[in-house]
Order: sequence, then structure tokens, then C-alpha cells
Amino acid sequence: TASTSIDAAAPPSRKKTKGLLAAAAGGKKNNNNRKKMSINSILFCLNCGMFLVMVTVTHRVLSLHQPPCPESTTAAANGPMPRHLGVVTQTSGVGAAESRVFKNLREVENNDRVLVEQGDALANDDDFETNHENPNLQQQQPDRHQQHQQAPPLDGKSVPQFDTEKLRLISDMAQVDIEKMMKQYKEQNQAPPPLMAAKSTPRFNSTQLRFAAGMARVDKEKFMDKYHFGYPERPNVFVRKESENVLLFYGSKDIIPASHRAAAIDGTVEPPLFTDPEEATSMCDVMNVVVTGTENVQRRCLVVMDHYESHHVQMWKRFTPEEPLKLVPQNTPPDHGKKAADYEVMPPAKYHNEVFFEDLKTYLDNLDASLVKLGKVLKPIAIRNTVTVMVSNHGQANLLVNFACSAQSRGIELKNVIVFATDEATEQIAQSLGFATFYDKHIFARVPTESAPLYGDLAFIKIVWGKIVASHLVAMLGYDFIFQDVDVVWFKDPMELFMDKTTRESEFDMLFQDDGVRTPRFAPFAANSGFYFSRNNARTMELFTARVLAGNRIMSAFSEQAVFDALLIEHGSLYGLRVKTLREEDFSAGRYIADTNIRKWLIGMLRGDHLPFVFHMNWTLNAKEKLQKMAQLGMWYVKDTCPALVSNPQDPVAVKDVRSCCLAEAEIKCTLENLPCASDYRSNKTEKANEVVARNSTNRTDRSGTGTNSTSNSTTLNVK
Repeated sequence: TASTSIDAAAPPSRKKTKGLLAAAAGGKKNNNNRKKMSINSILFCLNCGMFLVMVTVTHRVLSLHQPPCPESTTAAANGPMPRHLGVVTQTSGVGAAESRVFKNLREVENNDRVLVEQGDALANDDDFETNHENPNLQQQQPDRHQQHQQAPPLDGKSVPQFDTEKLRLISDMAQVDIEKMMKQYKEQNQAPPPLMAAKSTPRFNSTQLRFAAGMARVDKEKFMDKYHFGYPERPNVFVRKESENVLLFYGSKDIIPASHRAAAIDGTVEPPLFTDPEEATSMCDVMNVVVTGTENVQRRCLVVMDHYESHHVQMWKRFTPEEPLKLVPQNTPPDHGKKAADYEVMPPAKYHNEVFFEDLKTYLDNLDASLVKLGKVLKPIAIRNTVTVMVSNHGQANLLVNFACSAQSRGIELKNVIVFATDEATEQIAQSLGFATFYDKHIFARVPTESAPLYGDLAFIKIVWGKIVASHLVAMLGYDFIFQDVDVVWFKDPMELFMDKTTRESEFDMLFQDDGVRTPRFAPFAANSGFYFSRNNARTMELFTARVLAGNRIMSAFSEQAVFDALLIEHGSLYGLRVKTLREEDFSAGRYIADTNIRKWLIGMLRGDHLPFVFHMNWTLNAKEKLQKMAQLGMWYVKDTCPALVSNPQDPVAVKDVRSCCLAEAEIKCTLENLPCASDYRSNKTEKANEVVARNSTNRTDRSGTGTNSTSNSTTLNVK
């Protein structure tokens, strides 16, 4: 073996290789042949090194551009495609660049194919053994069907200068063309072909594949319309630019639609955009939805963790740069204390528990008798098992009268209204208006007779207890119902909408007016507890029971609505309660007065260009402010000299004549400078009013199911 000449043009045989390796390592100890062995060993090492370097460089250049795809073909103009290249199905606008890439890569493949095959054979030969005593001879052969590791440093002098420069130039040309093609695909909003995807890196690594194998975008408006989550249409109370798309993470590559699969997996391109949410989720069996971003927090992070699944979202915050992130309640204000009343819901204190437990005991002691008494009242007035529920004390009686008078002016019948009066005077006023009533001196013993001086004060919370009890009693008797505060005016009868079984609203258990506020404690529905519709079933029954038992939380939060909204999302998670927030344009509230950004809509309503079903005069401090705003906006229909409202409420003569307090048209009084006045926009006021009356009176069918049309234009109240 030592005397055998070495052919530098071809790789040695396995027997020659083994012998020379042994000789180069000092395996033969014959002193007479030492000089010959040294010369031959050097020549062999130079030859073998040149060969292996060429194989390594050639293989690495090819691996940059060749995906591990099955054999396929491309356009005839490009000639046969090497077996390493995938199928290119999208060539519009980038065909020339693709042709250059394929040509360059084919040239590399043809020139060096023999070296690659011989190098692979040598690397896979079981008889080829590396001498571990000499690490300089160890070489790591790359696998061209896997991702390659970084090659060891090479000595440029060991490789012919011409071939190295040629390979480098071809590689650079291919890289430039690929970058141009990727840019054009992105501009045309097309998914790159498999060739390009092979050049890119995966969007997520293998440790994330259980919940994020790919990612796509879906048009937000279409997505929300398709799945109808029930959230408010407007994400923020003040107009701002919002995200146009939602992000969709796929837990497996197999469930990504084929049309966008490559781009969803490819981490070098923008996630693909689905315009059809049905297509985007066509293979999803489970879809978890996380809603975030209502607060104006720029440095927000969203963590998605593969673990024991939770249906709640934890919030971690830092309030100064020096503080670490720490777990906080979701209602914690961003400035750590300022405006805390707009955010925080505090746990009940001992005082809250003591007062509440006493009220609860009284209610439960009288529950059976109350159900029997109320059942006798509701049965004759219910229309298709539906009633309208209101609660009032004497301090709010003027608002109750205004609701009745405004409905009369528009020809709206109020036959199924039940008023829960918290005192005897209010009960008499409601009965004189023709309303059915319920009053229990034990249950409503703690409710004050005067209106609350301020929103959220102790008197306000005590009045709220009457609302909680009323809705619970009606729900327990199995009725669907509208619940509304007394500071509501109807422009159109909402009962027809809620009873219509053909609308999307019929899919929901509860329908709420949008409160308009977007502070965290009302998230995510911003449901206004002063106007809502409830369908009777096991889910809503449990909700109202839970609200009765949460009276101590309501006292500590100074808001029944904050606790109610929290129960809505919790019961949606536990029991599948479906809640929808109605459109603000259809069920309007005081936000249209407080928010100057949408003042145009309010002016259009004053002109009669559009009318909501109802208008709720919330977002006010007290009853006095409510009356001022209602009078200025043309929503006040009660005479100033109504005896039942200005004299002794116990006077039976005064209470008998409440219906005479109604005005045929609204009395407009403009006293607030920062609010539009109805008289400035109602040049055709009478004509518009007559149109509303005619529409409500002549086009209304009898909801009792008899099919009889009501055409009554009586000047008296069209009630019981």
C-alpha cells in the first residue's frame, strides 16, 4: 500500500483509504518505509481534503435554495426542474426572477452532482472509520435533507479559486433574486411558492406547535358579524383608530386552510389575510377568544401559554419603571389610585355584609307570599308571556309619569307594564296611570321615598335593591320581561323587536342597552342595567338569583351595574349565558349628550332624521339634571303644575287626576349652554310627530296574537 501511486483526479478506494489512514496515523512501525509513508500520507491528505472541501461547499450552497420536496416540474420554458426543487404554482409578476433562480441552481447541480453523490456515499459508508487518535481528520458530513449546521472554517487555499468564486457568485445572484421575488409576492398579497418557503424560517418552533403552528389575520368586522359575540360595536367610548383585523393562531398545521397554509407557517412574510371568517375557521373544532386592548396602554404584552386551560385572563401590571410586574385585579386603575371609583370593585366590608344579610333575610322570609301575590298581578297583563318591569319611589314619580305621557303622545300602548312601587304614594300614582302595581311594605321597608341626591350614594344603593328584587321575582315566575328605569322615553315600541323570532337577537338570552362607558369594571359588554330584555330559562334564572345574593358586593362597589356586568361574563363562562349589547343608534343613552364627538347624531335625532327605539337619560348626577336635559331635548311631557307631583302625595284627590298632567307635545326649555336645544332643529316638528304617531298606531298588530289592529287616537292614555 505504501508504494502505490495516488491518482489526484479521483477519490481513493476504501482499501487504499483505510491503509493510508492507518499509515498517516503511525500505524506501521517499519523504520525502512517511514520516509515513503510520510510522503504518501501528505499527498493523500491534500487530495482527500480538497475533495471533502468541494463536497461541503457545493452541498451547502445547494441546501440554501432547495427544499426537501418531492420530485416535481415547473414551466416548460425553464426546463426540467432538479428533484430538490418544489412546485411553483404562482408565477404572475415574478416569472423572470424565478427562471433565473432555477437556471443558477440547475447549473450548480449539474456541475457538482458527481461530487455530491460521491461525498454522500463516502459519508454513509459503514466501512469508513475515522481514526479517533487524530481529530484533524474528523469531518462532519452534512445531511442535505435536514437543516444544516454551521460548517467548520475552511482554508481558501485548499480549494481551487475558480470554483469557489463561481459558487459564491451564483449563490449571491440567487439570494438577490429570491429577495426580489418575496417582495413582489408581498406587494401582490400572494402566498410564496414552496421554493420561497424553503428559504424562509418557520413562524413558530416545535415547542409552540401545540397551540401555535401557524398564524393568520381575519377581517375584524366580518369576524364579529359571523360569530356574533354580543360585544358593543364600538370598542371605545371615544372615537379612535382600532385594529382592522383579528389574529388567529392555529394549533396544528393540518387545520390551516390549504389556500393560506404556506404563508401562515412562513415566518418571513406577513400573516395571510382571510376575508372570509368561515374559511379561516373551517377546520377548527374549538376556538378560544381573547379580547384585549380597551385601555390606552402602549407597552402592553399578551402572553399565550400552553398549560391547564383557563377561561379567565390574569392581569399583571407595573406602576413605576422600578417596580416588577405583579398580579392585580382586572379593575385596577392604570395610575394606581387616581380615578379609582371608575375602575375598582372593592370586596365587601363587615358593615356591608351586616346590612345586606338583614335585607336578604327579610326578602327570603316574604318570598313565597310575594310570589303568590305577584303571580296574580302578572297573569292578566302578560302578552305572549312578556311584561315590562319598572321600579319607582315617590321621588322618581315625575319620571314615571313622563314615560307614560311620552308614550301616549306617540300612540304607543303600555298594556303589559308592571310598576314595583316602593311606597304607597307611588303605588297610587302608578295605578292612576293605568299601570298594574306591586308593593310590599316589608321588602321595600329600607328604600327611601326621595330620589337619590347623587349617583352611587347610599340612597341610590337602597333604591337599587328594589330593582334587584323586582327582576328576581318576575324571573322566578317564568316570564320574559323588559326591565327599564323610569328615566326612559320610547320613540318606538321595542317589544316588537324582542318578540321577533326571526332576528339574530332571538339567539341571545339577554339584550342590553349599551351604557357607553368603557372603563374596565364594565367590560366586556358595557351592559346598561337600566334597560335590558331577558328571556326566561335556567341560565337567566340562575343569573338573577346570583345577583340577589351579591347585594353586599353592590353596596361595596357603589354600583349595581359593575357587579351585574361581572356576573354576565362569569355566567357566560360557567353556563353558556348568551348576552348581546344592542346598537347605540337604536337604543340610545346619555352618552350622546356627554360625548361631543358624536353630537351630530344627537342633532339628527332632534331634526327627526332618525329615531331610536328608546332614549335613556343616564350619565347624569341626579334627578334635577335629568329633568333639565330632557326638557331641553324635547323629551318632557309633564305639566309643571301636576297636583300629584307637587302636593301631598297622600291626598286622594290629587292622585286621582294624574292623567290630566300629560302634554300633547313636549315642553322645551333650554337652560344648558353646552347642549343643543330641540327648538333650534324642529322646524318640521309637528309633521314629524304626526308621522311617528301614525306609524305607531296604525301599523301595530296586536301582540296578543289575535291579529287585531289598534287605531285608537284617544287623548287619554292607551293603557290598561
